[in-house]
Amino acid sequence: MQMCNVRSVIKSFLILVLLSSCAPDFNWREFKFGDDELTFLMPCKPEQASKEVMIGEQKELLVMVACNVGEVNFTISRLPKPKGIESEQMLELWQRGSLYALTGSDKMADSTPKKIQFKISKNEVWGQEMSSNKSVKAHWRWFEQGTWVYQLGIYDPKTSSKVDLNKDLEQMFFDSIQ
Repeated sequence: MQMCNVRSVIKSFLILVLLSSCAPDFNWREFKFGDDELTFLMPCKPEQASKEVMIGEQKELLVMVACNVGEVNFTISRLPKPKGIESEQMLELWQRGSLYALTGSDKMADSTPKKIQFKISKNEVWGQEMSSNKSVKAHWRWFEQGTWVYQLGIYDPKTSSKVDLNKDLEQMFFDSIQ
């Protein structure tokens, strides 16, 4: 068990060294919500905010961390799984809310979520991804873990040319969950 942890740390360190040498705007660091079992990589020092939101008939506390590299915004949000609301319904509500915040409309005609499977540590996890290419290019990933529902997001203004946000950097952010 400890050998796997050592390999994981070495692998993460090597990836960070390679990325930091290739992308000087990015300063990757680990982030963990205080009481969470998951660890995420953020490309800069995040700031945290929280807000009560209505999910069905219930108020829930949405907690978000975010940081900017140039004009590109990276976010990680989490909500407790609400009682009495199925997972699929919860994800759809969050997806519609994200689209509405970005475009002023919750219509999913342009942006259809797709089911994906990815790994957190060595466990296979099902989630959903969705992108929007309006005035801000957005890419989201939602998944459940334990008693939480998470959303990771990258928001890149189309006018931004200061940051080279390539697919490898996006994948680093989305696939770094431990």
